[in-house]
Amino acid sequence: MYYLREALRDFSSLKNKPRWENQKALEEAGKIDMEVVERDIQRIGSISDMRGLREEISLIAAKALSVASRLMG
Repeated sequence: MYYLREALRDFSSLKNKPRWENQKALEEAGKIDMEVVERDIQRIGSISDMRGLREEISLIAAKALSVASRLMG
């Protein structure tokens, strides 16, 4: 959970960056609802078994890679 919150803080800093080189990335960042993200982090924090936690983290990573590849292409 600590690392998820740290990543969220890093993202918030990047999101508020005054100038973005990649306009598509800026548009995608603007679509992210931070309240939903915080709720999801709390939900993930309530997962008690390691298998469920690994599956959830794998899903997050897969979605992030999907978005990143779309922005790079």
